[in-house]
Amino acid sequence: MKKNKLIHVIILLVFLIFIPNLYTSAESKKDDVAIRVNSEKQVYTSSFNVDVILDFNNLDLYSNKVFLSYHLYDKENKEILWEGKRVPFSVNGDGIGKVKMNIQLVDLKGIPIDSSFVKLKFDLINEQKEYWFSTNKEITFSTDEIIYEDNTIKKIIGTLTSAIKRSPFIFSVNIIFTIIFIVAMYKFKKSQLFIN
Repeated sequence: MKKNKLIHVIILLVFLIFIPNLYTSAESKKDDVAIRVNSEKQVYTSSFNVDVILDFNNLDLYSNKVFLSYHLYDKENKEILWEGKRVPFSVNGDGIGKVKMNIQLVDLKGIPIDSSFVKLKFDLINEQKEYWFSTNKEITFSTDEIIYEDNTIKKIIGTLTSAIKRSPFIFSVNIIFTIIFIVAMYKFKKSQLFIN
């Protein structure tokens, strides 16, 4: 009986040790190029800042003729705008590039995009060879998305969540002072000054 339990424990341990390794080896197959968003991926204003990290695992695909841009889609994944502003960037020896951008959801003529929902997908364009990375079948490419939603309640919740994440100490101090102010005003109103 004890031998069976011991065998089961050994099998379980072997399973727990090797399964994660299989998962990470499958995951370690990296894309030639990956674009990651290092800031909020859910936004509620049509103008926002974003931190983008570009990871060139295949450095042969990078040149000074490659630019960062983006495409805009609606809720049904229909194209609103194929090409946003082109942004130059550089990468270090490890193939990593970092770009800070201000995105304004407007079309090529500067007219604001009239939609309450917009999906933004980053892409790269090689101007010299005239191709987009996302449409080139010879390149394995992945990118993060940013979702814009014009929703007042979500905007308030998103703003509060963002404030808490960015600076929890300052947010806490503001809440404490707000509570103290409300209590002080309540007590002041109840004081003898307002009694007839």
